[in-house]
Amino acid sequence: MVSGSDCHGTPITLKAEADGLSPQEVIRRNHDSFLTTFQTLGITFDLFTQTYSTNHYAVTTDFFLRLLQRGYLYKEKMTGTYSESLGRFLPDRFVEGTCPNCGFKSARGDQCDNCGKIYEAFQLINPKGKLDGAPVTLRETEHYFLDLAKLEPILKEWLFGVDRGYWRSNVLSFTENWLRSGLHGRAITRDLEWGVPVPVEREKFKDKRIYVWFDAVIGYLSASIEWAARLGEPDRWKDWWEDSNTRAYYFIGKDNIPFHSII
Repeated sequence: MVSGSDCHGTPITLKAEADGLSPQEVIRRNHDSFLTTFQTLGITFDLFTQTYSTNHYAVTTDFFLRLLQRGYLYKEKMTGTYSESLGRFLPDRFVEGTCPNCGFKSARGDQCDNCGKIYEAFQLINPKGKLDGAPVTLRETEHYFLDLAKLEPILKEWLFGVDRGYWRSNVLSFTENWLRSGLHGRAITRDLEWGVPVPVEREKFKDKRIYVWFDAVIGYLSASIEWAARLGEPDRWKDWWEDSNTRAYYFIGKDNIPFHSII
C-alpha cells in the first residue's frame, strides 16, 4: 500500500504565491498532516512518500525517455494561455472560465467540475487568470505530447481483454465512453518553473517542465521502487508491477478516473 503527496499540482503553486512561500515550504507544511489524516481514517501505508524526491524525478525522467525512444511521444506547437499582466504562460489550473460543453461559469482550465468534460484551457469561453482575474490571451508554444491514439489498441486490449469486474461499474462505463470517442494526443509538458525538468533539448525547454498529470500517476510506480529500495531489496517492486495477475486498487476522487484507467 503506497502513496504520497502530489507535489507538482497547481494548488501547491497557487498557495505558495498567495502566501509568499516557495513550493517546497508548502509541501513541508502539509505533507505530515496528509499522512496523519489518512491514519486517523484507519488507512495504513507501507510507504507514504512524495513526488518531490530524487527517486521520483529519476523514475519520471526514465519513463519520459523510454516513451520517446519507442515513438510514443511527439513534439507539436499548441495554443497556450498567456497572462499579459504577469508576463508569463499560465498552466491549466491557473485559468478558469465558462465550460465549452455545459456552460458552467466557474470551470477549471483543464476539466469542468460540473459535467466532468476534459479539455485544453484555450477552449474555455472567456478564460481569465485565477491570480488576478484578468483576461488571458492565446499564444503559440511548443510541447511534447503523449500519443494516446497510437496506444489506444493496446489500451483496449489491456482494459477489456481480461475480466475487470473488480472495478466499480461507473469506472468501467466512464472509461468505455472515453474510448468510444477515440483518444487524441495530450501535452505532457507545460511552460512552468516548478516540476520535473524536461530531460531533452534542455536549453530550448529550460523554461518548461513535465506536467503534473503525467508525473503524478507515475508516483505509484516510483513509490513502489522507493519502498523496495528502503527494504534493501531493490527488485522487490517487480513482484507486483511485472506480474500480469496483479490486481491494483486505487482510492481516488471520481474526477481522476481517466488519469488512472487510461492515462
